[in-house]
Amino acid sequence: MRFLRSCVILLALASAGGASANSEGPMPGLTGAPLKKGGGSEMNCQSCHMDYALNPDALGRIQLLGAPAVYEPGKNYVLTLQLNHPTAKRWGFQLTALTIPAYDAAGDFAPNDKTTQKSSAEGRQYIEHGAMGGRATGIGKTGGYAWSFTWTAPKDGAANVAFFAAANMANGNGDFTGDRIYASGKPIFTSKAPAKRKN
Repeated sequence: MRFLRSCVILLALASAGGASANSEGPMPGLTGAPLKKGGGSEMNCQSCHMDYALNPDALGRIQLLGAPAVYEPGKNYVLTLQLNHPTAKRWGFQLTALTIPAYDAAGDFAPNDKTTQKSSAEGRQYIEHGAMGGRATGIGKTGGYAWSFTWTAPKDGAANVAFFAAANMANGNGDFTGDRIYASGKPIFTSKAPAKRKN
């Protein structure tokens, strides 16, 4: 409910000329990822960008590059989130990493530059498009856009990690209209915990 209320406030500001969509970054908790087991799922960017149905076509593509098939506990990995859509002209995303099947926060994120930023809510960590400059949302870039950031794997190495993301493949008009949102509530990548050593 808190996220919906925040979206309503943003819409009110936008209609008053005080804001233009969420170019400064989404509210935390909008990846569509599952909540605690049996608890439903997070909202996604469609809570504000509502013109199209969720996942409106098969043209939008989300890829996570650089994530390990098996992670090393506590290691830093430079990851790249790649979005592709043939008609989009502006881009946005939010991503989180969760243990499975408990859906607890898994590791941590850090921006590599101002094109991304970190946020947190309800004990979860998020990485998302940044707030500063055209590079943060790829204004005018057609075909695709990508961001790089650092993920620190969980230090205990006790659970598999699933990455969940929501993406806005926008038309670049500067408001909430005409944008396509992609989020499935399913992992875009799963990184396995290291095998337990036998004593």
